[in-house]
Amino acid sequence: MPAATRIYEKRKKNLGLDRLRPWDLVDGWFNRPSPRPGAPTLKPFASIDELKQGVSNIFHKVDPVLGGYSTPCWQKV
Repeated sequence: MPAATRIYEKRKKNLGLDRLRPWDLVDGWFNRPSPRPGAPTLKPFASIDELKQGVSNIFHKVDPVLGGYSTPCWQKV
């Protein structure tokens, strides 16, 4: 069974449909797939500082030089 068919069958089951239509494949917001049922909801950051620290951590893991650029940016905000 091709991967796309398995994905569509799973989507059809999750939506409780007999047949999928094109609009059933996306959630209608930038064509992103809908989250699976029971998936934990996204939680916003508690503060701007928490967001800045998280972004800085990601930048440092991608490339230390890139991470170094983020620190002066946060000081200007």
